[in-house]
Order: sequence, then structure tokens, then C-alpha cells
Amino acid sequence: MRTLNLIGRQVQKLRVARHWSQKQLAEKLQLLGLDKSREAVGRIEARLVYVTDFEMLFIARALGVTWPDLLPTIDATKQLHDVIAELMKPRRSRSPKRPRRKAK
Repeated sequence: MRTLNLIGRQVQKLRVARHWSQKQLAEKLQLLGLDKSREAVGRIEARLVYVTDFEMLFIARALGVTWPDLLPTIDATKQLHDVIAELMKPRRSRSPKRPRRKAK
């Protein structure tokens, strides 16, 4: 699975820190004029979609932060290539593995 944006993890952290659901963030974005559904917010957080610069501005405003706060922190002591490779790694699922049902 490809990583298509760098802000998804931070958007999720900021949303959860505010005790908001994805639906609540979507509603706040809609009130600001950006038509995003709960599913669209989920795809942004999962880094499955590109996020345009103007969408970043709306997201930052909805979360009450500046747009640079949406970007990941970069370790200046590491090679940029290594930092980007680390940021592009797929996120590990935190949910427990469910046993599979047997096929009939």
C-alpha cells in the first residue's frame, strides 16, 4: 500500500487529542467550506489519498493549529532520504488480530 500524504498521522493525533471522532472533524471541515465526509477523513488519516495545500489549510483551521503543525517532525541529523523512507513506511495496525472464520 502506498503512502500518499505525510500529514495523516498528525491529523489523527490532533483529532484524538481533542476527543473528536472522524465524523466531528468532517463536520467542522464542512462548516468551514471543505466538503469532506467521515470516510474522506479516514482516508486522509490512513494516508491513502493526496492532500492538497488548500485542504491542509482547512484541516489546520478546523483543528486550531497552523499548517506546519500538520507536518511530521524531521530529525535534522539524519540523511533526508532515510527520514523520507521512514515516513513512507506503512503504519502498523494496532487492532488485535481476529481469528479467521472457516470457509464452508
